[in-house]
Amino acid sequence: MIKNYLKVAMRYLLRNKGYTAINILGLAIGITCCILIMMFVRSEFSYDKFHSKSDRIYRAWVREHYEAQDDIIDITTPLPLAGALQSGFAEIESTYRVFNLSTLVKTGEQSFSENIRMVDSSFFRIFDFSLIEGSRENPFPTSNSIILT
Repeated sequence: MIKNYLKVAMRYLLRNKGYTAINILGLAIGITCCILIMMFVRSEFSYDKFHSKSDRIYRAWVREHYEAQDDIIDITTPLPLAGALQSGFAEIESTYRVFNLSTLVKTGEQSFSENIRMVDSSFFRIFDFSLIEGSRENPFPTSNSIILT
């Protein structure tokens, strides 16, 4: 019975080659788009899930209003916001600040441009990044200390 159905289907597909090509191409594109969207959504929901406290980590967003433009929603927040949130909301256990800068690094005779992140010492109580150099308990013993991850 199934053999007969397949034979009839193949005859129809071979008789209508243009219609068959359009249908198969549309199906392939549709399935590809669904798989790509599913992979993107899965990636977004798994962002930073490798940290032990990932269910308690949140990011602050700021809505900026300018007269000449629509509102802008941005993750770049003012540095004093961490302290204001910590003192204003009892539910917040800990806050940290990150400051990004691109600077010239020089070692011996070699110099190169490098992106550097400056963070508070509370950063390592929240996130579980593995450290190459430095201590998690006392991350910045002096004002010019660094941590390598």
